[in-house]
Amino acid sequence: MKFLTSLCLLALTVSFNSHANTDSAEQLYAVNQDYAKCLDVLLGNFKSDAEAQEAMSKFYKALIANTEQILELQLQANDEGMLAFLEVLHDRKVLLGYMVAKMSEPDIAFEAEKAQLKEAHSFDWKLVHQELWRTNGCNAIYGSLD
Repeated sequence: MKFLTSLCLLALTVSFNSHANTDSAEQLYAVNQDYAKCLDVLLGNFKSDAEAQEAMSKFYKALIANTEQILELQLQANDEGMLAFLEVLHDRKVLLGYMVAKMSEPDIAFEAEKAQLKEAHSFDWKLVHQELWRTNGCNAIYGSLD
């Protein structure tokens, strides 16, 4: 499964480099990366678990909507990689699920920054989450979600 998810993301990345409508797909992918960072450090930034769960729900709804748009753009462009994955999986929703799972993971640079902050803050996860939430503009991003 992990191999298929990675392969799907690779196909998506290759697709971005080979089609004319890449600008909007790349922009949506960049926005999804911002959402993934905020999702990763969401806990510790709300007064209650209920508020955190509501925020998580809003981020995932936005991430799913963006990923649906990315998939649609790639399929409209007759992207061979996406069409092949769709054929293998036999279901657009399954493909979308794999894409969302992979896109909800923050990038390697963010993970490295998080690891450095963990050491700098004596492994106080809440302090690390709060700092990354602030430095990545997650309050503004969260405020912009419906």
